[in-house]
Amino acid sequence: MAIVTNQIITDLYNKFRSIEVTFNKDVSKTTGLQPKKVFLKLKEGPCPCILYATSLESARIIVSLPQILLQEIIKNETNLSLRLSFLKDDLPKPEELNFFIQGRLSNFTKYSETQSDLFFCTIKYFTKPPDNLIEILGFLLEANVNASKRKEERLLITVENMKRMDLGSKNCMIIVDNIPRKGILRDLSFSGTKIIIHGNAKFLLNKTAEIKILNKKGETLSIVGRILRFEEVQGRRDLAAIILHFTLEALPLAYKVLINNFLLNR
Repeated sequence: MAIVTNQIITDLYNKFRSIEVTFNKDVSKTTGLQPKKVFLKLKEGPCPCILYATSLESARIIVSLPQILLQEIIKNETNLSLRLSFLKDDLPKPEELNFFIQGRLSNFTKYSETQSDLFFCTIKYFTKPPDNLIEILGFLLEANVNASKRKEERLLITVENMKRMDLGSKNCMIIVDNIPRKGILRDLSFSGTKIIIHGNAKFLLNKTAEIKILNKKGETLSIVGRILRFEEVQGRRDLAAIILHFTLEALPLAYKVLINNFLLNR
């Protein structure tokens, strides 16, 4: 990962402060959110909740609150803070990041007609959130921006570049017509990849293909694309280089972050 300076934190905050990130399964996994360790801190004690979404200015949560407790929160706005927890596992030793953000209940509605004490609540932050949250959300949002803005930048797969983008291996698997083939990555980008494979590639043109690559954590990232063309490999008639095109909608978030890690380290 890139070295995160105070200036980078400031830039990320100013650029993305009002943009909300919804914590679906993909986002939760990529950010390392620890959902069972998220709760509201009240003077009555911790209250478990579900983080639905957050920006750098406010959060939306789902929480069970008895009517008496809800009225107490409304009267005592300053006695509320949201506790978030993330697991940062891109370090030699995984580190859990836990922090509280003080705020007030700015809005609430019933989440379910059948459960009278379950609410969809908006927590407005009083102050700028911790740098850890700015880094987590900022880099995530920046990866989405760069996936469109810098989609044609191709990254050669070298030993050094693999380290910088947190790629686990240059070996990959490409599946066409339900037939898996081993391949070697030559380059990667937001918009596609070049892969060396064995055999005649002309019969693969314009076909849909799924590529499976490994990140540094050993996780498999699967991306579906279309084979646009192929090139001969000089001096090797038994090999071909195929060019696979990705659409922005097909990119998993973890892949966007992988490519963005490289761009941040340039």
